[in-house]
Amino acid sequence: MNRKNALWVAVCGEGGRLLGLLRGEEISERVRAPETFLTAGDLVVEDIPSARAIRISPGDELGEVVLQMEMAGADAALVESPGRPPGVLERSRAEESLAPGR
Repeated sequence: MNRKNALWVAVCGEGGRLLGLLRGEEISERVRAPETFLTAGDLVVEDIPSARAIRISPGDELGEVVLQMEMAGADAALVESPGRPPGVLERSRAEESLAPGR
């Protein structure tokens, strides 16, 4: 993540199934001591807010995406498209963009 300057990492299981998303700061907080041995999957299955995520396409309408995230109880969405690296859309940022007066 540091080499790619990435704030988030997607954790996928067998068949590319999205298990969740992790923030770099969450990983850093949990793995401070060199004796700590955890896998990304160990962190995703814990009750970490950013672990709840859905997959979306970049062309999806923002209001619909926010609705999907609310219904899924997701805090973020992994934005995927062919030929481009994935990105992460945080629900709070999407809701802010939809707020009246913006």
